[in-house]
Amino acid sequence: MGAPLSRILGIINLIELEKDKMDNLMLLLDQLRVSANEMDEIVRKTKEEAQEINPKRKNK
Repeated sequence: MGAPLSRILGIINLIELEKDKMDNLMLLLDQLRVSANEMDEIVRKTKEEAQEINPKRKNK
C-alpha cells in the first residue's frame, strides 16, 4: 500500500506546483486516479483477507 500512497502524495505536491499549467495538471490528475484505484484495490483485498482470517469480524 505504500507505493500508491507515496505516489498520490507526490502527485498532490506536483499539482500544487503546476496549478497554472492545465496540460500538466490533467496528466497529474490521471496519474492520481490510477494510484487511488490501486490503493482502493489493495485495501479491498486486505479487508477480504482479514475477514477470511477472522470471520467473526466480517460485519464490522
